[in-house]
Amino acid sequence: MPSSETYLTFLFFFYPILALASWASQCLTNFFILRHTPKFMEKLKYVMINTSVFQTAHVSVCWLMQFRQVSNADPIQIWSYGLGKYFPAHIGYMFYHIMQTCTFASGISVVISLFLKYQAVRLTPFDPKWRKFVLFLIILPLIISVTMEVVLIVDHSLPLEIREHYEQLNLSNEQYTIVGVIDFLIWPSTVNTSVMVLSVFMFPVVGLLSLWKMRKLFKRTSDRVSAIKNTQRRLFLIGLVIQTFLPLIFYCPISLVYFYCIRTKEEILLQQYFMFTLPACPALIDPYITLYFVKPYRDTIKNWFTIRLGTEKAVIVSPATKNSTLMIVE
Repeated sequence: MPSSETYLTFLFFFYPILALASWASQCLTNFFILRHTPKFMEKLKYVMINTSVFQTAHVSVCWLMQFRQVSNADPIQIWSYGLGKYFPAHIGYMFYHIMQTCTFASGISVVISLFLKYQAVRLTPFDPKWRKFVLFLIILPLIISVTMEVVLIVDHSLPLEIREHYEQLNLSNEQYTIVGVIDFLIWPSTVNTSVMVLSVFMFPVVGLLSLWKMRKLFKRTSDRVSAIKNTQRRLFLIGLVIQTFLPLIFYCPISLVYFYCIRTKEEILLQQYFMFTLPACPALIDPYITLYFVKPYRDTIKNWFTIRLGTEKAVIVSPATKNSTLMIVE
């Protein structure tokens, strides 16, 4: 099995590559969202930007802090190996919860996009009060999670005696800083973890139900909408459904190992080092799903390549020489 030093060496290179590649893909996608979003997707534009902001923040904090979750400790400890290790422990603990909130919020944004898309294709619009109620239910898990995180920070990180305890604890640690713990005997920690885990499993269910429901609506309204717009709707919907599965794909396997470690107290370094790294990967993948499945964006990219290739290449044979002279005609 790889040693702790092996993982640290790998992550030393992996974190900046992931962050820089994610920033580039997010900037590219935001350019398309701001410049090439069609009018019928105007409301969704701001939700997509919101998703991008949270994903960018998540991968940035991930690189800055480089957390490790020591799941075989009792209670579970959170260590920081990045530049954040030079921060006071309570600041690092805040960044830990900011990172979790960004992960959760980006998933919630995708669900909101599904709801707005469903509302747009309905034959009869929702009552405004019902619409607000549904949106409130969608963001309620995020509200609960953020509330629990604030309670944890205020009660279990900011008090002076706790800050002094971590300051003494970290005096002898040069390689990392212990920023806090996850203690399931503390009810806010249990509630927060439960809400996040249940939501991750619910996202794909909501995505599949939305796909089934909206396909039925597309069939009923297909005669009232142009073929091009129908294609755009279907592609965009499929992209959203795929995006609802990303948290499950990147979070579920490592979480199962995490719960196994909690139960058995076995040290599995892969889980400890990648518990927060893998959930950051959608920040790199998600933008390309958007660029492909939003047809106006994909068509724009195709046009760019068509124009570029269209500048080539006329071959002119000079009669004054036996050799052919190649001339590029712009």
